[in-house]
Amino acid sequence: MNNNIIRAALIFSAHLSKMLMGFFILKLTALYIGPEGLGKIGNFMSLLTILSLLAGGGVLNGLIKYVSEYKNQKKKMIRFISSAANYSLVTSVFTALVLIVFSKSISLFIFGSELNACYIILLAIAQIGFAYTNIVFGISNGLGYSNVYAKIQIFSCVISLPICWWLISTYNTGGAIVSFVVSLLIPVVPAIIYSFRSRYIKYVSISFSLNGDHKKLFSFTIMLITSAIAFPIVEIIIRQHLATVSDYHQVGIWQGATRISSAYTGLFSIVLSYWFMPLISAENNWNVILHKTISVMFYIMILFLLGAMVFYIFREQFISLLLSRDFISLSEIIIFQLIGDFFKIGAYVVGFVGVAKAATRLYISAELIQSIFFIIFSFLLSHYVPNAKGIMMGYAATYFLYFFISIAVFYLFYRMKIKLL
Repeated sequence: MNNNIIRAALIFSAHLSKMLMGFFILKLTALYIGPEGLGKIGNFMSLLTILSLLAGGGVLNGLIKYVSEYKNQKKKMIRFISSAANYSLVTSVFTALVLIVFSKSISLFIFGSELNACYIILLAIAQIGFAYTNIVFGISNGLGYSNVYAKIQIFSCVISLPICWWLISTYNTGGAIVSFVVSLLIPVVPAIIYSFRSRYIKYVSISFSLNGDHKKLFSFTIMLITSAIAFPIVEIIIRQHLATVSDYHQVGIWQGATRISSAYTGLFSIVLSYWFMPLISAENNWNVILHKTISVMFYIMILFLLGAMVFYIFREQFISLLLSRDFISLSEIIIFQLIGDFFKIGAYVVGFVGVAKAATRLYISAELIQSIFFIIFSFLLSHYVPNAKGIMMGYAATYFLYFFISIAVFYLFYRMKIKLL
């Protein structure tokens, strides 16, 4: 139990450093290009989120799950790692080629102009590095080496800060776009150093023949494609809708709220992915799984609630600190984002049980349901409140409903598994 607490603390500390770096870059971006500028690069930020998760076929969670299961079966584990490395190499190179070939068309969709195709090409190359980092993180956390993830993440944050500051202050909008890519790419350097020091790297072989491991990895790719694409695409749809019914200033206000939200919810998501999921993956007793899930959900939601209360009480100070005074109107409506995030965090716990047990259909259904709910509620409420407040009210309504649906489905899934025993 003590080792589990230490692992969770290391993972928490690592992502905390990443979160603080994200806030710092967001602060610089808000200061130099303002709400309107932040709103205009929001689509690129959504694309970056998609590719950082999907890089290399999105095998991070699959690696954590199966490496943790196979760590006492060395040959089986090495074979799986080799399969994952080959799978990631093929998918990341293929993705890069597609992005480069269609860079002008993608730029037109993301920025409204073909002149920014160079940023798409940069991202195409960078996502190969993202894939390598995800492989290293997946293996190290599957083996229980949380210190590796922590060291790489903290070191990368320290190196990234001055580089991103220089880029944004010197090149404004273009510098902000590049800085978001650079902040995710820098970890590849310490990841490469670690991997060649690992005693497992010499056993990894390159082979492009298909095997059963690729099928297992593909199920995780499908789950992550749904997760990585569904919500960012929904954000793009809602962003365009908000720009139509209001203006890019309101888009920027909402974008500022979502960037703050993704940073602190990501903190919980990383802990659940790197700590909670391996625990559930190795557990086959569904009574134990139920108990652990309820316990983790309770503590996670209480912890979030305490943090949210502090944030809300001092919201004007936090918004000015994290963004700028130009975003101060966000303080009047941030409560809806916090309510939505509270219920979203609770639903996250159930979602990671689905990932841990590779319940692909259930996971995909859940992702699609929350995306559809968000679009419906946002469009409906923005008809009556045509600004960022309407969208954030839709967000709160979506996750309030989704949380209780998740609880109900999880309990039915638990009852079904118990009956099969």
